[in-house]
Order: sequence, then C-alpha cells, then structure tokens
Amino acid sequence: MTILVIMILPVGFAQVDTSHGLIWGVEVGDIFNYHLAIRYTEQSRNIYLDYYVVVDSLPLIPDNISEIERVGSSSANEWNSYFSFFFTNDTEITPQTMVPTLHWSIFPIGNWTCIEEIELSEINTTYWDVQTIDTDTEWGFIITADDVIAVHTDTVRYSKEDGALNLLEMHWQYDPGRFRTLSYIRVGEGLPLEMIVVVAGLTVFVAVVGVLFIKRRKSLET
Repeated sequence: MTILVIMILPVGFAQVDTSHGLIWGVEVGDIFNYHLAIRYTEQSRNIYLDYYVVVDSLPLIPDNISEIERVGSSSANEWNSYFSFFFTNDTEITPQTMVPTLHWSIFPIGNWTCIEEIELSEINTTYWDVQTIDTDTEWGFIITADDVIAVHTDTVRYSKEDGALNLLEMHWQYDPGRFRTLSYIRVGEGLPLEMIVVVAGLTVFVAVVGVLFIKRRKSLET
C-alpha cells in the first residue's frame, strides 16, 4: 500500500529566518475533531471512526532554521510527543490500540509561499503529478500517480488560520472500477459532520463513473 511519505516525515527547510513570519497557529491544549472513513467497492468492508487530537507540546521555531520537525503521526501509529489521540468517549488511543492507522499534522502559518516552496520540493514530480490548492482559507495539494495496479490520488488540505490538517484523502482506483479510499476529515473547520454522507456519496458516484469510463474505453479499443 502506497502511503504519502511526505505527510509523516520531518520536513527539511532551507535556511529561513524570522522575516519569513513562520509561527505556530495552534496552542498546547487545543483540540481538533476528526472523522475517519475507510471505503471500499464492497460497502460491507467500510470502516468509520470518530476521534479527536489534543496538542501536548510544540517544537520551537528558532530565529534561523535549516530544519523543522513536522508535528505529525507516522503510518505505523508511532506517535510523537507533540499530541495525543482520543476516542470520542475520552479514552486515549495508543499505538497498541487496535484501530486503523490515524494521521494528523500541522504546519507553521504566516507564509504559505515559503511552505509551498519547501513542501513541493519534497515531492518526486517524475512519479507524482502535482496540483496546488491555494484559497483564502486553505492551502494544500493534489498529487496523482498511475502505477501498475492503480491510479493513486492523494488530496491534502490545511487551514491557513491555524495550520492544522483539514483533509487527508488517499484514493486508489483499480481496474476494472474497484476502489479504496481513506479520508481523514476535520469536523468543524474542514467538513461538518453532516456533510460526510455527501462526501461518501460522491466517492461512490466517482467510482461508478470510473467503471463506465473503463468499459467504454475497452469497447473502443476492441
């Protein structure tokens, strides 16, 4: 399974000083609510989980930096000391808890042009096709790769207000029309909980269109 590695590794920064205006937009004790949806072509396999994240500490941003550690989780649920995961009943989720892999990350705010330059330099553009997202409220990107077994598309959106993850969606589109999607959706800032059903419905619609497109393409080739 391909994982968006740049989401979970420390970020290498070129020499940056305080004139770039990078600051943390969150504080220790802040809470962020998320909804995880894992969806398959076979809907009986779908998994849904609500959880929240608490910021425990933040790394310092020195006056001059050559590298800053991203506050984020690893794909193996080996979480760092900067934050904690909790179920909605306030039970802490640890690396030993038998739940699907959880993701969370934040960026410093104040200069998204700087963040974009550094972050996109980490992406292998010979493999990934990159499309930047830059609105008044969000920054992020969509990257797509067509490998041997699937078209893999990752969509990442961060809040410009506090730098926290709004959405991480990893979608695998297999031939003939099978799919698998992992969506980590911020509730409130990202998508309100009532909109999640709409997102799930759109994913199914896209999968159906994909099946029809593949069938049409094959009919034209024969």
